[in-house]
Amino acid sequence: MKGMGGTREQLVAHVDGVQRGFVESLPAAGPLHWGDKQVTWTDGEKRARLEGSFGADMRLELTAYSILRPDHEPFIINVMMISPDAERFANVTGSLRLRPSTTR
Repeated sequence: MKGMGGTREQLVAHVDGVQRGFVESLPAAGPLHWGDKQVTWTDGEKRARLEGSFGADMRLELTAYSILRPDHEPFIINVMMISPDAERFANVTGSLRLRPSTTR
């Protein structure tokens, strides 16, 4: 997501947009429940996490990473899992490893 995520507020707006997108894309009759939503914005870590469930048994796990580099446009990397067994894959969304210079 090039040109996004340069501030904490932009990262929050991005995750809010992901939520709205899911709400708008699912059939009206389908149950949609949001779980934990966290935003971390420190010198060493700039990321947001979102959990949700929809349908009879589908789980969603999203981690959005803001990447800030000197003299470059900011961008967001999304790592998302949608699966009936999200617990099995929970570590995947948090597994992106960034060099320290990319998180400032």
